[in-house]
Amino acid sequence: SKNKQTATMFIPEGFKGDIVAWAVDNVEWESDKKSPNGYISENEEHHQNTADIKIERPHTDRKDNKGRDLYNDTVELTVTVSDPQTGIRDVEWTAPDKNGGVDIDNEGGLTNRKGEDDKWTAEDSDKERNILTKAVNKIQISKNDNGNEVNVLMHDYTGNIKSSKDEFSIDTLKPDIKVEGITESNTVQYFNTHKTAKVRIVERNFTAPVVNGSADTGFTHDPSTPEDADTTAYIKDFNFNSDGRYKLDLTETDPAG
Repeated sequence: SKNKQTATMFIPEGFKGDIVAWAVDNVEWESDKKSPNGYISENEEHHQNTADIKIERPHTDRKDNKGRDLYNDTVELTVTVSDPQTGIRDVEWTAPDKNGGVDIDNEGGLTNRKGEDDKWTAEDSDKERNILTKAVNKIQISKNDNGNEVNVLMHDYTGNIKSSKDEFSIDTLKPDIKVEGITESNTVQYFNTHKTAKVRIVERNFTAPVVNGSADTGFTHDPSTPEDADTTAYIKDFNFNSDGRYKLDLTETDPAG
């Protein structure tokens, strides 16, 4: 027949599956069935509830001077992105001194890895037809600094965005202690005048040092040095003004161990 008819179908948000259409004439002859290669609809709310980005790293009980997790060596992050509804379109990430990302092609394959740390992998079971629903990568972070921030962002095939952030610190330097006014000695030294020992401890993640067996909370930040940096210093004067025998035994251990 030359008569043409049209039909409108409304697809609900959150639908995922196949749509099949065909025509039936008045004598019940059926046309060929037509179907796209699957159909997916998703709104922002559903995306935020189902898509996920996990940034995992080894457990640590150590904390820096602002309560962030603290490590004393390179940290390996395991990043897992997933979108079980519409699939992953691409991933971008930034970290101290590096960045990267990966694209997903129209067949659901990982492509265009953008950095040396982009060794993304996916299992066959994480593919649905031509979409990829899950991918995993490992990133090495070695910057010796407090507050290392890692950001991961994922786009899906409907244009929705999911993001996640992680923050931690790495301290690979030992505390540096300098004493002026007296010299280190394992034997008794004698003086005929008062002495002042000026102690200076350079340490980003400073904790009260142990002085003669007890924690000494009397150290103050040296205002000539920045805070939260490898050159951050804390100072205290020890005055020996009276006749007597004195001992100055000082140990500083930072939270990173």
